[in-house]
Amino acid sequence: MRHILSIASETFLLLRRDRVFLPALCIMFLLCYFAGIAGYWSIETYRKLIYDVLAAGFHLIGALVAIFWGTKLVADSNKEGYTELQLAGPIKRSHWIIGKFLGLAATLVFIGMTLTVISQGMLIYQEVGWMGLDELTMFGLIICSWVVIAALSILFSAIAGYTIALFSVFGMWLIGLSIKNISFALHRDTPEFARETVGKIAQYWDLQKFNIVDQITSQTPLVYRDLQWNFSYALVLCLLFVTLACIAISRKDMA
Repeated sequence: MRHILSIASETFLLLRRDRVFLPALCIMFLLCYFAGIAGYWSIETYRKLIYDVLAAGFHLIGALVAIFWGTKLVADSNKEGYTELQLAGPIKRSHWIIGKFLGLAATLVFIGMTLTVISQGMLIYQEVGWMGLDELTMFGLIICSWVVIAALSILFSAIAGYTIALFSVFGMWLIGLSIKNISFALHRDTPEFARETVGKIAQYWDLQKFNIVDQITSQTPLVYRDLQWNFSYALVLCLLFVTLACIAISRKDMA
């Protein structure tokens, strides 16, 4: 456990030195600025527009950090020979990959908390008001989706090189965002096998489960039993991806 926490702390510091926080903060400030401007000419209700823009931008920022830096973590360590150096000591490969994931997850949670504070400041400035528990839950679910994508990035990085891992995770991210809408939009003449395949993928890999912005903007009461399922879904996916990554890295030739 001590080795895992040490690697996680070291990973967090490496990401901080890589200035991963700077672009996320800059983009969020710009997003808040343009959301405020757009609210004056949008035909949508002002509150709906603000939360739609914030939720979309919030997810995009964290997802891209998880994808690009998640795949980069393992690739850079392998390229620079850092992996072999660490694994030469009394550190198991599985502990190393878990530490990398926890460090990245901690970074994403820190970024998420910071961006939530910035979003709250913008909402107060735009006279929308304070966020309640439902709005905070919405941002919390989005952060969970970041951590899931981070686990997926670690998995593909443990299996393949940087370019293939980046392409694979990016593709899986797009599939997760769109598969539910695709399953609903399938024509009735679509072959049964294709419909079942898309339906199964949508059942097990659906990032829209973490998107409740429509319920927030319509002020529909949240069903907290469903939210518990969504958080559990994120936990199961993370455990699955990290476990598979541990198995892959243990069988991989690091030479």
